[in-house]
Amino acid sequence: MIDRILNINGIPRRVIADPKRSLLDILRDNFGMKGTKKSCNQGYCGACSVIIDGELVRSCRMPLEKIEPGARITTIEGIGTPENPHIIQKAFAYAGAIQCGFCTPGMVVAAKVLLDKNDNPSEQEIREHFKHNLCRCTGYTAIIRAVQLAGRLLRGEITEDDLKVDESEGIIGKPVPRPTAIMKACGTAPFGDDVPEPVGILHLKAVRSPHHHAKILSIDTTEAEKMPGVAGVVTAKDIKGKNRLIYGTHPQFKPPMADEPVLCEDRVRMWGDPVAIVAAETIEEAEAAAKKVRVEYEELPACFTPAESMAPDAVRIHDAYPNKSFEQPLLKGDDPENAIEKCEVVVEGEFTTTLTPHLFLEPDSALAFFDEEDRLTIMCRSIVIHYHAKQLAIALGVKKDKIRLIENYSGGMFGAKLNVTCEGLAGAAALKFRRPCKIVYTMAETINCTCKRHPYYMRMKLGADRDGTFKALWCDFDVDNGAYLYWSEGTVIRGLHNFGGPYRYENLWALGRMVTTNHIPGGAFRGFGAPQMHFASESLIDMLARKIGMDPLEIRKKNAQVMGDTDSTNAPLEVAPFPGILEKLEPLFKAAKEKAARESAPGKKRGVGIAGAYFGVGSDGAKDGSEAWVDIDPDGGITVRATVADPGEGGDIQIATIVNKALGVPKEKIRYDGRDMARAPHSGPSAGSRQTTLTGRAIVNACDKLKKTMDENNCKTFEDMIGKNLPTRYIGKHVCDTTDTDAKTGQGRPYENRAYIAQMAEVEVDEKTGKVNVLKMTAIGDIGTILNPLAVEGQFEGGLNMGVGFGLWEDYKHPETNTLVKGGIPNFTNSPLTETHFVETYRPNGTFGGVGCGEIVMVPTAAAVANAIEDAVGARVTHLPITPDKIAAAMK
Repeated sequence: MIDRILNINGIPRRVIADPKRSLLDILRDNFGMKGTKKSCNQGYCGACSVIIDGELVRSCRMPLEKIEPGARITTIEGIGTPENPHIIQKAFAYAGAIQCGFCTPGMVVAAKVLLDKNDNPSEQEIREHFKHNLCRCTGYTAIIRAVQLAGRLLRGEITEDDLKVDESEGIIGKPVPRPTAIMKACGTAPFGDDVPEPVGILHLKAVRSPHHHAKILSIDTTEAEKMPGVAGVVTAKDIKGKNRLIYGTHPQFKPPMADEPVLCEDRVRMWGDPVAIVAAETIEEAEAAAKKVRVEYEELPACFTPAESMAPDAVRIHDAYPNKSFEQPLLKGDDPENAIEKCEVVVEGEFTTTLTPHLFLEPDSALAFFDEEDRLTIMCRSIVIHYHAKQLAIALGVKKDKIRLIENYSGGMFGAKLNVTCEGLAGAAALKFRRPCKIVYTMAETINCTCKRHPYYMRMKLGADRDGTFKALWCDFDVDNGAYLYWSEGTVIRGLHNFGGPYRYENLWALGRMVTTNHIPGGAFRGFGAPQMHFASESLIDMLARKIGMDPLEIRKKNAQVMGDTDSTNAPLEVAPFPGILEKLEPLFKAAKEKAARESAPGKKRGVGIAGAYFGVGSDGAKDGSEAWVDIDPDGGITVRATVADPGEGGDIQIATIVNKALGVPKEKIRYDGRDMARAPHSGPSAGSRQTTLTGRAIVNACDKLKKTMDENNCKTFEDMIGKNLPTRYIGKHVCDTTDTDAKTGQGRPYENRAYIAQMAEVEVDEKTGKVNVLKMTAIGDIGTILNPLAVEGQFEGGLNMGVGFGLWEDYKHPETNTLVKGGIPNFTNSPLTETHFVETYRPNGTFGGVGCGEIVMVPTAAAVANAIEDAVGARVTHLPITPDKIAAAMK
C-alpha cells in the first residue's frame, strides 16, 4: 500500500491504496467523484480526463505510484458546478456540444487545459489537442464550436448576454440549450455506474461461452462457490420463469418467438453467451471466482454467413424455427417481376455491408434491488422500460405488478438498448440472493455481447429508359440476424419500406430473407435497414448516370417523387419535399465540383458524390401509439410524465418546446418525470425517430385537454382547479393512422410521416494507397418544422460522422473487435467538416408540423462517400467498409 497526500480540487486528501490502483478508481471509489467517467478503461476515449499539475491526463492509465506526493489534481468537479458553472461548461451548452453527455466532462477538462495555454486555438489545434478524446454522438463539429466559443468568451470578445435567446414569445424554432446540458457538463448527471450503491450490494460477473456453437454438457460451480467473498453462482436452473426473452412478434411467428435465454441451459449459440453469474462482495472477487466455474462443452458446427446457414447440410441453430427464419416480398406495379427485362438500360451489382458496432462510450450496466413495495426494481439504460419489464417478468418468473424498471441517464445508445442485455442477469441474481445486485460490463463485454448492425447481402438491379427515367428496381437480399431473433424481422421490413428511396418507379420487386447464424445478433441501429438498402440503390443511380452520360444530380431531379406519387408500399406521400431539397443542393454541388477540379493534384484526386433518402418515422405497421400525462403544479408549472428515454437525441428540450408552445408556460417551469415506469405511462420506445411526433402529439393532446378545462371553468391557477374540484392531471394519447404491410406484396401504409435528406461528400483519394480523406459532408434535410435547431443540428452532424464511419472504417469481427479503436470509431483527426441546411415543409401529421430526425441523418452517407470515391478515381466499391485495399483493387 501507498500512503500519499494528493491535492484534489484544492483540498489535501489522504489516499491509502495499492500502488497499481488507477487514479480513476481512486477518484470514483474513494472520494465519490463520479464526474470522471469510466468507459474504455484503456486510455482510448478520454472520458476519464483530469488535470495533474496543469497537464491533461487520462486517469485510467495513471497508477497511484506514478503520481507525485502533493500533485495538484483537478477533476470536472473542481472546474464548475451546476450552481456555478465555468464559462467553458456554459459554452458547451450554448454551442449544442452536449448530447448524451457521457464524454462531456472529459471534453470540458481537455478544453480547460487547452484554453489555459492558448485562448484562441485554430480548428487544427483543437483537433490535435483532443486526439485522445472520443465522442460517438456529436460528430465533433459542435465540440470544436464550443471550444472556439469559450475562447471568445474568455477573451472578452462577447459576453454571455450575447448568447441568450429571447424567449418572451416562445422557444419553438430557437436555439435554446437543453435543460440537462449544464448538469452533464458538470458531471453531475448520474449514469448507471454513478448511482450510489446500496448497503449490502453484490457485484456480478458473467461466465460466458468461449464457443460460437456448442452443447452444454455440465456446469460445475463447486470451486467458484468456495472462493473468498462469493455469495453464490446463478445458473439457468435457478431461474423460475421461462428464461426466454420475447422479440419475434411479427404475425409470421405464431406464437411470438421467445428464443434468447437469460442464461443458457443446454446450448450456446454464439461466443459470449452467458451460462452463469457469479455474485460476490467485490467485483474483483466475482471476477476471480468466475474463472473457477467449470463448463464442459461439446462443440457443434457453426455458420457465419447466410449462405452457410441456408446450405442443405447446415446445422439447425434453433429447434423452434429454421435457419431461414423469416421472408418478406415487396411487389409494386403492373408487372414487377418482369419489369427489369423490358428496360432499355440496366445496371446491377452485388452489394454487402458488414456487422458494425454501436460503439457508445458508456459500458452497459444494471442495478437490481427490491423496493419498499417488494418490487424487483432494475435501474438500467433501457429505451422502452414498460416493454422490457414485461419481457423480464415472463423470463424471470415475476408477477407483472412486482417488477419495476427505472431508466438511468444513458451514455449513447443508437438503438442497442431496444434489447435487454444485462438487466436479466442482475434481476436473476437479485431474485436468488434477495440482495441488491449490480453488474457493469467491461468495454470488451459491451462490444462483444450486445447487438450490432445487421450485415446485408444484396443483389440489386436498376432499369431505366435511355433518357434516365427510372422504370424498375429489383432486389434479392439476405439479412444475417445472428444467433437470436431480436427485432431482425423488423430490419427486413424496414429495408423494404425504404426500398427505392424518394424516387418514382413504376415497378418495384424485392424479396428479403432473415437468416440465423452464429454471429452476435443484429439489432436496432440508427436507420434499421435503410442505410444498407440505400448504399446499394444510391450507388446504382450513380452507376446508371455514368453509363448514360448524365449528371448524378440531374438524374435524381428527373426522378424525384412529387405529390401524387406513392412510396414503395404504395402509400400516398403526405408531403413531397425532395425536389426542393435537390434544388437547394444544386449550387452547393456545382461549387464543390469546381473546387474538386481545381484542387485535385497528381496522386491526390478529389471527388464529389451525392445520395438521397427518406425514412418512415415511427414503429412500422399498424397503430403505433403513445401516451403522456400532463400535470399542472401548485406553482403554475407543468410536469410531463412520459417514458421518453433520452440517450442523447434531445427529448428534454423537445418536451419543453412542445409544452411551451401548447400552453405558453416558460421552460423554467416545465418539468419532466418519465424515467420511472411506476410514475409514468408507456410511451413506446425511443426508436424509429418516433418520440417527437408520437409522444409529442400525445403531450399536445393532454395540454389541449388541460387548457380546455381551464378555459371552460374560468380557471387561471392550480388553486382555481382545486377549488372547483377539477382534475390536475390530463392524459393524452396519439395512435397512428397506419396499417401493417401485406405479407404477400409488402403493400400498406406503415407510417404517418417521413423525413427526407440529400447529402454530399467531398473526398480526397490517394491513388497510390487507396486511402480516403473525407474532407466535408453536407446535408440538406427536411423534417418539417424544426422545434429546436441546436438539437436537430447536433443530430445531423453526429449522423453524418457516424455514416462516414459506417462507410469507411467500422467492421466488427466477433470477438476480436473488443475495443472502441478496433471498432473503427471516428475521431477528431479523421472526422470531416460538416455543413447542414434545412427545408421546412410543414407536416400535417407532425407535432406543430415537425417530425423526428435521429435516423434519417446517416441513411445515405455511405453511398454519398462511395459515389465521391468513384468520382475521384473511377473506383466503384460495392462492399462495406470501403477500405484502401478495396479501392486500390478497384482502380486496377
